[in-house]
Parts: sequence; C-alpha cells; structure tokens
Amino acid sequence: MGTSYPIVAVVSSSMEHDGSFDNWWNSNAICRTGYTCTQKDYYNELGINRSEFEDFKFLNGFNKGDIMILFGTKPENIKPGDVIVYMADRPDPIIHRVVVAKDMGNQYAFATKGDHNEASFYFESYIPDDQYLGRAVVRVPLLGYIKLAFVGFLNLFR
Repeated sequence: MGTSYPIVAVVSSSMEHDGSFDNWWNSNAICRTGYTCTQKDYYNELGINRSEFEDFKFLNGFNKGDIMILFGTKPENIKPGDVIVYMADRPDPIIHRVVVAKDMGNQYAFATKGDHNEASFYFESYIPDDQYLGRAVVRVPLLGYIKLAFVGFLNLFR
C-alpha cells in the first residue's frame, strides 16, 4: 500500500458532518479574514466551490470509530479535497482534508482542515511532505471502536 500506516482508526470527531450536506455547507466557520462565516464562504475563499466539493471523496466526512484504509500516494499527486494522514506536533497522526496543495520547488506542502472544525489549527497551515503518511481511500464504518475500546481498557492499567 506504500505507507507505514495502511490502516488508521479515527479517534476524534473533527471530520463529522452534522446533518445533511446542506446543513454542513451552511454551518459556521472562521474565514481567513478572522470573521465568522460559513463553510461555503471558507471554501470559496480557497477557490473551492460547492460543485467541486461535491466531487471530493468522503463528501459527508466520516465519524469517530471509523477505520480508514490508506495508500501511500506520492505527495505530488495529492490535491485539494483529498483526505490525508500526517504527523504534527501531537502523539497521534491527524486525518484531515487537504484545502491547499503546493509545489514548493524542492518539496510539496499542504494545508488541511477538519470538516467539522470551524477553521484550520495552527499546525495545519504548513505540512511539509515529510510529515505526510498516506491518503485515505476507503472508509469502514464503526470498526475502529474495537481499537478505541482496547486502548481505553489498556489505559486503565497505567
């Protein structure tokens, strides 16, 4: 599969959509200007309109407890709308949607955002390709709860 992380369990709600796509598209976001806007406005500022977003894989996000199967797609083939897994300044990998992909000459870099989040976090504005672990290609609903329960059980003994 070309990645050291071929399977990941989703451990947060950052990619969940509340209700229908229309409800999510019109829900609150924080635009790059710093003002409250909608998800629609946020993505339009990035040059991504509704019809483009509707063509993205995982259009309606995914949920905590899902399992995601990853491929090690080359960084230069990642584009806005793809869902990637990467390392940040946290112990666990992050899985969010790419909102910007740039060729920086000697490397590729990405900016991401969790669909459920109102804005990108500070660590999402510049993700160099050496932090990239893989691109999500398949979602298996709920199966990740087995891992989450097991890890929770192990944490009882710490």
